[in-house]
Amino acid sequence: MTRLIRRLAWLSLVFSLLSLPAVLSTAPAMALGQPVADAPSAQPGASAALHAHHERSSDAGPEAFIPIVVPLAFFGTVVFIVAFALVYRFRKEAARLELARVLAEASKPIPEGLLAAAPRAAPASDLKRGFVLVATGLGLSVAALFVGQREAMGVGFIPGFIGLAYLAVWRIQRGRPERGVEV
Repeated sequence: MTRLIRRLAWLSLVFSLLSLPAVLSTAPAMALGQPVADAPSAQPGASAALHAHHERSSDAGPEAFIPIVVPLAFFGTVVFIVAFALVYRFRKEAARLELARVLAEASKPIPEGLLAAAPRAAPASDLKRGFVLVATGLGLSVAALFVGQREAMGVGFIPGFIGLAYLAVWRIQRGRPERGVEV
């Protein structure tokens, strides 16, 4: 189930990054905060200018909503995936503790692993994560370059640098012996 959540998170990230060039190229001038040339004033004929401005802004069409909907959809998806993962983890922990409670009430022995904390991921997984994230960052940057959005190339630096951090952690921990958690 955890793999599914991770894959959904990556798909959400990739989908959002792929839609970034469309958002940047189709954003209307009004959505970017540029001033309207014929704003109403106190001069005669101001109501005609206001009426013309209202007609022009109502004819913007669905592309006027793209700068609003795409970020909301992206962040909404990320929030949904994180919330789903947290609820899943909470339910799994609650089921484990409920089993321990039932065993204790029935005066049966509780297995050692049932109350133990989940083991930390092996350092080799930091190496794998690091390489995957660096490759993802490079892939996103190259994809942005091929699409012609040089400004969006920097988005690939985010997973790339996170991957470099994982590689640094792997390198630092490689020489250290594993320590057991003492209670």
